[in-house]
Amino acid sequence: MLRAMLTAFPDLHFTIEDHINGGERVATRWVAEGTNTGPFAGAPPTGKPIRVEGLIFDRVLDGRVAERWEQWDQPAMLRQLGLA
Repeated sequence: MLRAMLTAFPDLHFTIEDHINGGERVATRWVAEGTNTGPFAGAPPTGKPIRVEGLIFDRVLDGRVAERWEQWDQPAMLRQLGLA
């Protein structure tokens, strides 16, 4: 998935808005921004910028991520690109 995103948005960059460590549980809220200059989801490049927000919850055991739950606003990204 990351490879497809970087192909579609080669200038994609992430900003960590919040990072909270609660022992085994770690929460990260992020924002990704980039410009669609490559093919995405079978559609040609739109040249449009995107701004997408997401949230990750990790469960960490022995210094390693044992489980991950991630949510990000895919419908908002598709609307920004004019694909939805």
